[in-house]
Amino acid sequence: MISLRQWYPVAGAKGITEKLFRHERQKEVARSVIEDYFRLYEPDLLRARKRRRLK
Repeated sequence: MISLRQWYPVAGAKGITEKLFRHERQKEVARSVIEDYFRLYEPDLLRARKRRRLK
């Protein structure tokens, strides 16, 4: 996740999930796992993405 975040700093859960599977590592991870990770470790980025979407 740390290396993906460096390459894609503003990607959301869907974007990270797609990049993990298709482009970077060929690993399939449930979107809910990525969302849980964001809630625990990146709450400020999660709020920023929601704020941008709701404007």
